[in-house]
Amino acid sequence: MDANDTSYMDFLRVYFKGTADTIDALKATAPKGNTPEELKKNAAEIEEKIKAVVNKEECVRDYQAFQKLPDGIKARFNGTKVPEDIMEAARRDEVLTLIEMDTHPEIKRAEDARAAVRKKYGLPGNTDFPTDIHSEAALAVFAVAMVAGYSEYSGQRLAQQRQHREGLLEEKAAILTDPKLSEADKKAKLKDWLENKWLKSREDTINTIKDDWRGNPAKHRKAQQPEKYLVHLLAKLDHGKISDTQRKDLMQQIADYAQMIETDGRQDKLLEYLKKRNIQTKIGHFSNETRDVLANLVLHNVPESEKERYLARDWRKEHGLKETMSADHKAQAAAQATTITKLNALPQSKTLKTEESQINKPTRLRLNHGYERQK
Repeated sequence: MDANDTSYMDFLRVYFKGTADTIDALKATAPKGNTPEELKKNAAEIEEKIKAVVNKEECVRDYQAFQKLPDGIKARFNGTKVPEDIMEAARRDEVLTLIEMDTHPEIKRAEDARAAVRKKYGLPGNTDFPTDIHSEAALAVFAVAMVAGYSEYSGQRLAQQRQHREGLLEEKAAILTDPKLSEADKKAKLKDWLENKWLKSREDTINTIKDDWRGNPAKHRKAQQPEKYLVHLLAKLDHGKISDTQRKDLMQQIADYAQMIETDGRQDKLLEYLKKRNIQTKIGHFSNETRDVLANLVLHNVPESEKERYLARDWRKEHGLKETMSADHKAQAAAQATTITKLNALPQSKTLKTEESQINKPTRLRLNHGYERQK
């Protein structure tokens, strides 16, 4: 931070008056010395003292939080301290909470704003919902999970895991910028961070998704989206590098889940899922043998005249994939399709200014709920 930054100094005079007074006194101190060298040395010492006071961790942290407040809230408390509960919401990046308070001045407490946000976006307001989920990205993950058909339990877990990884990224940044660590120490700590924290969290998320698809016996919960887990099993079967025993086990699981879908009356859900573009892409890469399993074991109740639409043959033809094409050629075609997709995507964030990046990067929460951030 800079002692000549009027915005920061105005903030300090309200929130850390003693710190501001110390900085003003140091700035008014004339260097002492009998020679030009002594004067220069003393001036440098004063400057170092100013820098140390200006960059106090608590002051910088709260100023960064203050900067996250919408202009309407800042204006409401102009010249006086913003209440601690609102500042805490800013420290925790509760963007939606702050926007709610900005657009509805009658809401005075952050707690009431959180309740309004949960109600607006269909987030549970009961006491079972974890109160530690507060970041916009984590709340968006929960909302998207609900729209996608995940159980409330799984949605909460996915949101917590996402928020946990946000903290892990801050931990990584702290390691990289720690002046006390040598390059060798940083490398060792980053290796531990990756292997024992980041990848573990990613694995937890994968397991949460799979548990929701297939049901978790330990939780006595019925499968929420068995059609998704069924396609996952077909993909494992198609992998090829499995033993005869594993293949037999997979075939049994596929049969069990196909039967579960039938028994639970989810055949329409299965067919709807199979028609999704990304699933057609996946099926398009299946071998003939795997698609035979899909056609004869999973879709055995579907009329022959309708089965073809679920077997991605049109997708294969469109992307130049022959029935006998090797795995390498399939991968090459997939890479080409991915490149085309990227070319039609939004521009690279690094080529955009901050404001443009925000405009071109709507969150999944906004896409699913029609939310537009107020300015």
